[in-house]
Parts: sequence; C-alpha cells; structure tokens
Amino acid sequence: MPYYLAEIRFNKSRTKRKKKKKNLISFIVTLIVIFLLISAPVTLFSATVTATEPPLESALNNLGFTNIALEDIETFPSGMYNITLMAEFAGYRNQNVLSYYMLNTSDFQSIFSGPEGATGDDGGYVDPPLSKIFAVDNQFGISLLSPDDRYYTQHKLNGDYPEQHAKVFKNLDNPDILLIGFENKYGEYDRDYNDMIFSMLHLCPPEIDNVIRTPETPNYNQLVTVTAQVIKGRSNIESVLLKYQVNQGSWINISMSLDNGFYTTDIPAQPFNTTVNYKVYISDIQGLTNVSALYSYTVGDFVPPTVSIIDQVPNQPEPNETVIVSAKVTEPVDASGVKDVTLSYAINAVWSSVKMTLQSGVWKATIPGQSGGVNVQYFVKAFDNAENIAKTSSSSYTTLILNRSPIIVLMNLPSVVFTGEDVDFDASTSYDPDGIIISYLWDFGDGNTSSGATVIHSYLEDGEYMVSLRAIDNEGFVGNKVVIQVVKNRDPVAVFTETAAFVEKEQTLTFDASPSYDVDGTIISYLWDFGDGTSTTGISVSHSYSQRELFQIKLTITDNDGATDTAIETKNVWNKSPVAIFTETVDTGNDRMIAFDSTESYDPDGAIVSYLWDFGDANMATGVTATHVFDNYGLYVVTLTVTDNNGASDSAYSTKNFHFINIPPVASFIDSAETFNIREEISFDASNSYDIDGKIVSYLWDFGDGNTATGVIAKHTFAQDGTYVVTLTVTDNNDATDSISAIKTVKSLSPVALFTQSTKIVSSGESVHFDASASYDLDGTIVSYLWDFGDRNTTTGVMVDYEYEDNGEYTVTLIVIDDNDLSSSVTATQTVMNTAPVAAFTANATTVIQNEMIHFDASESYDSDGTIVSYLWEFGDGNTATGVTTDHAYNEEGEYIVILTVKDNDGDSSIEVVNKVVEAEVVLQLGFLSVIGLGITTLTATLLYGLFIKRKKKTED
Repeated sequence: MPYYLAEIRFNKSRTKRKKKKKNLISFIVTLIVIFLLISAPVTLFSATVTATEPPLESALNNLGFTNIALEDIETFPSGMYNITLMAEFAGYRNQNVLSYYMLNTSDFQSIFSGPEGATGDDGGYVDPPLSKIFAVDNQFGISLLSPDDRYYTQHKLNGDYPEQHAKVFKNLDNPDILLIGFENKYGEYDRDYNDMIFSMLHLCPPEIDNVIRTPETPNYNQLVTVTAQVIKGRSNIESVLLKYQVNQGSWINISMSLDNGFYTTDIPAQPFNTTVNYKVYISDIQGLTNVSALYSYTVGDFVPPTVSIIDQVPNQPEPNETVIVSAKVTEPVDASGVKDVTLSYAINAVWSSVKMTLQSGVWKATIPGQSGGVNVQYFVKAFDNAENIAKTSSSSYTTLILNRSPIIVLMNLPSVVFTGEDVDFDASTSYDPDGIIISYLWDFGDGNTSSGATVIHSYLEDGEYMVSLRAIDNEGFVGNKVVIQVVKNRDPVAVFTETAAFVEKEQTLTFDASPSYDVDGTIISYLWDFGDGTSTTGISVSHSYSQRELFQIKLTITDNDGATDTAIETKNVWNKSPVAIFTETVDTGNDRMIAFDSTESYDPDGAIVSYLWDFGDANMATGVTATHVFDNYGLYVVTLTVTDNNGASDSAYSTKNFHFINIPPVASFIDSAETFNIREEISFDASNSYDIDGKIVSYLWDFGDGNTATGVIAKHTFAQDGTYVVTLTVTDNNDATDSISAIKTVKSLSPVALFTQSTKIVSSGESVHFDASASYDLDGTIVSYLWDFGDRNTTTGVMVDYEYEDNGEYTVTLIVIDDNDLSSSVTATQTVMNTAPVAAFTANATTVIQNEMIHFDASESYDSDGTIVSYLWEFGDGNTATGVTTDHAYNEEGEYIVILTVKDNDGDSSIEVVNKVVEAEVVLQLGFLSVIGLGITTLTATLLYGLFIKRKKKTED
C-alpha cells in the first residue's frame, strides 16, 4: 500500500487567511463546475475536489483499488459482514465513530471509534488495515459521527440533505467487496475532505435449507436417519455435524456424510418414550458457521406384545372343575412394556372377560367350572403401555360328562325253547341314563355270537345255555346281563319218497327216507313196514307187490335222543296198462293220404283187445292198421287208444299239419345318417330287402313321428328334435311280412350369432352402438343375448350402447342362447383411441410492465380418460417451467406467446397459447434530466456569485 501518500497535507487550517484563501478557491472551483455543467449538460452529479486533497477515487487508487465503479447504494441487506478500515483523516476532530443502524431505528452500534491505527497526527492510512466482523438481522445503513454531526449512507437522513456525505464503490476486480468513503463538510466555508475509507464484504455463511428425519416418529427398535440439505455460502462446506441429546442428557456429536447432494447420518435406536433433541451445525472453509433450529421427537412403540405358550390346566376338566389359563406375554426391553392382559371366555356364546395376573413371569386367570358337556371358548388379549393390542386365536374345551353304564332290558324272552326254534332276543328297550347305547354284543353260550339290539338265534342241541349281553354306550361304558336259556330236544321228522305214484303188480318200487331229518341231532335208525307182512331197515329200500291190493307203508325213524317219528303212505297196486304205439307213412303231396300201423303196441301183463283210431277230422277207425285221407289243409291230431283184457287203456298221439309253406320276406334298409339335425332331409333305402320264394309287393315306412311313407326309397325331414324309431315293414306276394327298426337321433339346431357395431374405431368415452338383431335360430327362438366388451364389463339385450373408459384394443363377444339352451358366439375387435387432454390456463394479468411477476394457473386443464402427468410452460423469452402453477416475469418489453403443453398418462398432449404484452418501465428521458440539471446549475452559480460579491464588499469595508 503506498502509505507515502499520507504526507499529503489534508489537515484543515484554523487561520482566517486560510479561510479566505479557501473561499477564493471554492469560488473558482464553482465557476469551473458551472462551466463544465454548461459544456456537459448530461452530467447529474458534481464532483467536489479540493485543491489540496485528492478525491475518494484517488485515495482508493492509492490504496491499490484501481478498477472501481460508483454504485447507487444507500442500505445493505441483513447478514454477516467483514469491514476493514483502510484510511481515517480525522484532522483535529479525531473522535470519528463509524456505526451501523437498522433502518427506521436510532439504535447505533459502533464499529470503529477513530482514529484507530491511522498514521500521522491528523490520521491517514491505517497500517496494517483494521478488520472487524459484525452481523445484522435486518436491512441496515452505515453512519459516521464526526463527532458533532452525524452522516448517513441514506442521504435523506443527513441534516443538510440533499448533500451526500457517503459514496459506495464496487471493486470490479472482486465485485463482492464494496468500498465506502465518508466526506465531512466543515464549517460555513464548505471545505470538503475525506474522513474515513473502508471496505465491506458480505460474508454469506452457509445455510441449512431443510432438515428431515425418517421415520418421523420412530419405533423403539428403529434407527432415525437425519437428512440435511445444505447450501454453501461464498466458500465450500468444510463440515456438517449432527448434535443430539437424549432426555436432556449430554450432547453427542456425529459427523454427517454427503450422499447424492444431501448430508445424512443415523441416530441410534432409543427406548420407548425417549425424547431426542437434535441440531445440525455447518461450517465452511472460511470458518463461517450456521446452525439449524432445534428438532425433537419422542420414540414410540407400534408393535403389539408377543403372546405365546398358551396353557390350560386341566386339559379335560370334569364338571364344575375350574380351569386355569396361562399365557407368556413378552415385549423387548426397549418397548413400552406389558400393561395389561385379559382373558375372554364364552359359555354358550355369552362372552365374559377377566384380568389376568402376573405370577412368576406368567399371566394367569381362572375360568369358573361348568357342568358336564359344556363347551368353553377363550382367547387372550394383551395390551402394552403404548396401547398396542395382541390377540390370540380362540381355543376351546368341553367339560367331561361322568358317564353311567347302560341298563339292559330283555323283552319277552321264553324260558323254554326247542332245538332249531328261532328265539327272538330283544334288548331294544335297554337304555343309557346319560348317553346312548352304540353297540350290543350277544354270546349265546353255544359258541355263537351276534350284535344288534334285536337278534334271532336257534340252538342245534338241547341243553341249558348261559346267554350274556354286553351293551356299550357312547362313552365306552359297559352294561352286562346274563340269563339261562333252556333248550329241549326236537323229535325227528320222518319223510320218504318213492319212485312211482301208481304201482302195478310185480313193479319194483324204491323208497328213500333221506329227506327225513332231525334238527337237533341225528337219525340213528330207519324201520320200513310195507303192509304185506314184510319189513326192512335202511335209508333207501326197494320192494314189489305180487297182488292187486291196497297196502299201507310205514317208515319209523329214531334219533340219537330216542325220539321217534312215523310217516305213513297208502299204495294201491294196479294192473299194468297196455302201451299204445303206432307208425305212419309220410304225406307225399296234395292227396293227404296216410297209412297208420299199431302192431308195435303191447300189454305187459295181458293182451290188447281193441284198437280205436280218431283222425281229428270227425272220422274214426278200428283195427291194428288204418288208412285215412284228409280232405282239407289244416292241423289234425291223430289218436290211437288200445285197451287190454283188464280194461286198462293207453293212448298214443300224432299231430298232422297239412298246409302250403311260404318263406316270409326279409326287411333291410340303410339311411344317410345316424344322427342329424332338425329339418335335415334324410334318405332311407330298402333296396336290400328280399323274398326267397316270391317277391316283395309293398314297403311301408313308419318314421316314429306320426308320419309314414311307402316305396323302396323314402325321404323324410323331422320337425322336432328327439329320438325316433324308424320301422320298415315289407310284405311279399303271399302276404307274409317282415319288419326292421332303427333308432335315429334328431338334434336341435344351434342359433347363429351375428352383430354389427356402429364404428370399429372410437375414442375413449365415445359411445358405440352394438346391434345383434341379425342373429337368428332356424328351429326356435333366441331367448338371451349376452355381451362381453373385453374390459370385464358385460350386459344383455339385442341392441346396446357402450362407452369405453380407457384406450386399447378390446375383443367384443356376443353369446346368443336359444329356447333349447343351445348357444353360439361371435367376436369382433373394437379399437378405442386415447382422448387427448385439454390444456387450459389462467393468468392474473394480460399486460404487464418489465419485471412484473405474472401468476399462471393450469388447474383447469383436464384429461377425460386418464390423468395429466406433466405441465410444460414456454414463456416465449427462452425460459420454461413445469408444474400446475408457476410465476414468471419478463425482463424486456415486447409481445410474447405463452404456450402451455399438457401430457396425459397415455403420452398424448395438447397445448394452449396465449399472448402476453410487456410494456417498458417509465424512465425520465436524458434530455429532460439535462435541462433540469442545467437549470439547477445556473441557479447555483448565480447564488454563489452573489454571495461572493457580498463577502468581497464586506471584506473591503
């Protein structure tokens, strides 16, 4: 710094001579200024220069600030500032005080009280320069107290306003530095000189823009992530620190790390109901710091308790026995803790609750005892101190029923029965006092058993038997009963058969007693008495009689118990009948003559005395042989009757059928189908039918639906669906017939689905007309029309109108159903185009001036079939913005086209265009200002000249 300039004499003189000299110099300078103003009328500011003192610009140049510019600055924004005192020319008034003040106040805060560090008796350049830092919360100004008069950077506050005592320059080499100089006018002679020169730098410390935490209200087991958005000031960030405090304890420091433009760190998890306070501190490399507001949160508990190990004692309670329910309820040590546990239980669907008590770490409660068979449901509900609730699933038990054994009752049991006799054992009136009998087990004492409430049993052997019944109820309890059953022996039954019902002399008969039986034992002897004085033994015997007489045959049997039975049958011994036998010649043709011969007939015990022929046509003959002619065709029975010498007779028969033998025809047909549709013509062909010994003269068709036809080939159409039996009957020339049938199935016709659509391509929300009236059913009527539009919506009806809500390609399906419940379907493609959004916006002004803010609002934009996903604003001056609303100001006058482009969720867009007119700010023209300046200058020069003449005259006087 060229401090040698401090030798320049800027000190004020106290002598009158110097005052006169200064007045003369001031007058000369004034004339020069008037000349300069007249020659350059556009100049609005005058430069005050003394003959002996350099201007502020020169002093600043001497301090090394050579690239500066005068600024129209009177006040300064709030913030932190570094102020450096570089020169102070106090003169004999060396108590200058530099202060700052907040606007509209008189609260002056001293910065420098001079001279501070200035060289020379009257001050000068400060070596080294003296720096201080101060901070102001509001807009402020700088004031110089020197020391009787106070001057301001706000010129209007000066006592001699419009005089200006402060100048503010910008250091163009470092635009952040302002260079400020104060000038002090002294006395009535208007001598100006520099009092104080200093620089001021707005430090701009870093800022904390936003601090958030995640989660906002943490659970006791959750870390809390604190994220801070930091904006650097003039210098880079050096450190970001999080300080937190737990329950008013000591503050703990954690460094925050930069991640994707944000500073983050984690506060460890804390117990429930802990209060955590925290702040964010930042500092830059110049040592400037900032701190956030104080943030706090209280740790919550959002997790219900854990209920486990549900236990019930006893597991199967008896009637009126209380049940203790136990539950283990736990929470982590940092949680809010278990507050209360309740047991809810239901008796016959009526719920009650009881508080559980903590015993040795287990919560317990008692359910009162219940009567047998009562079902009890219960569950446990646990509450913690954060009002979280845990509830178990329902459990249940049923109290035991103390069972009584079944009571056995036997109905109508006979005391004595016989072997083989069916005995009804009936226990159906048995009962169980407290349940039901589910099984009956019988033991009859003879090695046989059975089950059931009623059973039938018979004994094979006589004797006394112990009968026991075991009844079991639904709880497994058993009732027993034992009775004695007396069984007596049954007599045997004598039965025999014989080989002939009628007996002839000397005819050997066989008698068989094997059908005889003894139900409860065995037959040990068979005694036969034939009634002719002879007898024998054995099961099967043979005997013959020599005389024609009536005999009584007896069979007596004895069983192993000595019981007997006798069977008796009477036999009449007859004469042996003769045997009639005849032969005949074969019919040789149309004469119908046959010869009959009975010479083979015989009589076993005598002689045949007569032969009688009956030819069946009312003609008779006698003799061993006979010949007969049958007059007519027909069926005849020829009978030969022979009689022996004892009057016994026998007959022989032969049937004769005299007729012309015709072979019937054979019916056969084929058809064109086994299964066919209604109204489909079917061809039936009987040409494969035939007649071996003649010809077929007629073909009759019966179609089973009430219709018939004739002819070898027939065609038929069935009007209704169903199953039909088609029968063909053929008749030959001898009236012989044959028939054949076949089953035919006739199916109903399905309806035909057809529809039209008013258009194949529509926009979403646009109605489409679907018409199915062209659908038809050949054999019935369509009863139902079902539409599926492919977007999960359906409807019914012949004609429908439908609107699709969203774009896409949809498959429209029509299903028609007829009155036979048959259906068919048809599909078509419907293309639905997206409906573009509608852009619309409002602005709070149509015509504005430069830099006037306009508010744009696009909230009236809409998308009828979706959502608007983006808003793009183009303001016509090269600037753009996004969002539903935005603000914009134009720097230049002119007419601008504002374009709003909205895009929906399907990628379609639309625009809204509006013109905006921007007018220029109102500024006084340079020529007008020049005239004003010239007038002021002329007036000032005139006044100064008059004052000068007046003072000169006074001096001369």
